[in-house]
Amino acid sequence: AKVGMGLRGAAIATAAAGVASSLILIRESSKKVARWRASTPGDNRPFISLPDLTSFVTLVKLAGPIFFVILGKLICYSAMTLRASDFGMRSLATHNIMLRIFFFFCTFGDSFSLAAQSFLPKVLYSGGDNDSTNGNEKKATSEPKENTAMAKSLLKRIFMLASIMAVTNSGVAKYIMENGGSIFTNDSAILRLLSDPSRVFYMMGSVLLHPLIMTMEGSILATRDLGFLVGAYAFTMTIMLSLLKFSTSSFTQVWRALFTFQAIRSVVFGVRVFAKTRTRKSEPKGSK
Repeated sequence: AKVGMGLRGAAIATAAAGVASSLILIRESSKKVARWRASTPGDNRPFISLPDLTSFVTLVKLAGPIFFVILGKLICYSAMTLRASDFGMRSLATHNIMLRIFFFFCTFGDSFSLAAQSFLPKVLYSGGDNDSTNGNEKKATSEPKENTAMAKSLLKRIFMLASIMAVTNSGVAKYIMENGGSIFTNDSAILRLLSDPSRVFYMMGSVLLHPLIMTMEGSILATRDLGFLVGAYAFTMTIMLSLLKFSTSSFTQVWRALFTFQAIRSVVFGVRVFAKTRTRKSEPKGSK
């Protein structure tokens, strides 16, 4: 703004920042590959190479469902904005502010998904192989039970932290909507729309559920239950788009649709995670 480029300058700055961050990541990755080569004699792996067919198919099987999940979320959030535009410019401006608040708190919830994806596989799938190769079948069969118990304990700790974060985030979101709207705008009409109790409720509910949803989604990704994840998002996305299309007659109901989307995801994912942990717990009892 100070150099007189306006929105074009903001777009250029965003693109430049993306290019700069990508170059930094490439440089750091190149340094890591160089360290691998130095530490392993005879290791001549290239920095950039094309995968073989088997590796490519494996990548597609993993990345395809995740791409669908991300695309489904983008479609739902974009559909919310399109529907909010039907209720006037002030409603659309209020909606954009609310989305900023919601996406800000989403970053906290996403961290729990990443934590589950990072730590759960190490706990679930570590051990057992060495014992089976040494012929100790009894110890090898008991190992998965121990790993499952450790995974459940880890998941409980992540859930505990996610719950604390959820309550904290929802309270802060409520305060921002009721008292902090002037950070985003000075328009009194938009401030009134922002502090409406029903919209505050739907915002609080959506923010409250998000860390728990992402923890469960991360655990589903960690166990590579990708088919279920795609089906769950197809189901919840269909419900949300249907609500926006056929059951939204006011701006407030746009955010009611998001809250419903969050609530359904939490129930579907919660049932799946509970069923998986129960199944894993019962497996050692049935085995002989």
